[in-house]
Amino acid sequence: PQIADSSLYFAEKALQIAEKYNDDSGMIVSNHQIGDFYQSKRNYLRAIVHYKEAYDLLSRHSPNSEEATLSGKLGFNYFMRGDYHNALVMYEKALEKNRDLHNEKEIATILKNIGISHSEQKNQTKAVEYL
Repeated sequence: PQIADSSLYFAEKALQIAEKYNDDSGMIVSNHQIGDFYQSKRNYLRAIVHYKEAYDLLSRHSPNSEEATLSGKLGFNYFMRGDYHNALVMYEKALEKNRDLHNEKEIATILKNIGISHSEQKNQTKAVEYL
């Protein structure tokens, strides 16, 4: 495989092993890495598939910072596909989780993204409120 594709190749191999042993932690990490690969290639639909798989597996466990990260990444990928409703749903979840974690930098980023999502839907009042 090409160098750029080797990260995907090994993440998919890791996912296969994690699935074989029903290792939720390994499946979460592998799906997250595969999602990052596809997001970097601007293949937002495939990124969503893997981020969503990781996010759903994570919901079986106690919430943590990974859930905050995945919520934000799902929001971004929905946004990039023009699915503003689902982007806002995920951004709100990311906002809540990051507030719980007192992660001020991420809170600011998510508020900006929520504002831009509202602006894209021609809801300028809400956009200004969040921005």
